[in-house]
Amino acid sequence: MEGVRKKGGRPVLVSVCNFYEYQDTAKQTAVNKKIPFLNFPAELEPYLSTVHDRFPDLFVTYFEAYGEGMEANPMLAFLFPDRCHPNEIGHSLIAEVLFETFKREIS
Repeated sequence: MEGVRKKGGRPVLVSVCNFYEYQDTAKQTAVNKKIPFLNFPAELEPYLSTVHDRFPDLFVTYFEAYGEGMEANPMLAFLFPDRCHPNEIGHSLIAEVLFETFKREIS
C-alpha cells in the first residue's frame, strides 16, 4: 500500500471470496491504513433488484441454469454456485462499484 502511495496512487483494498477471520483482518487493515475497503460479494447485494432489468439476456441464462436454486439464493444472479466467484454479471457490477469508488477517491 505504501508503494502505491509513493507513486501518487490511492490504494483500495478489495476482498473477493474471503470469509470470516481473513475478511475481518482485511477490513481492520483498511481502517488502520485509512483506505477504502470493498467486500465482494456483499457490495453487490444492493444491485439484486435491478439485475434482471440491466442484464436481461444473461439473467435468463443464469435462471435457466439454476432454476429454483436462484429463487432460493438470488445472489446466483451474479455469483457462481460456490457463492464466491462472480459470473459475467458479477464482473460487470464489480467494475461499476470499483469505478464509483475510484471516482469518489479522486474527487
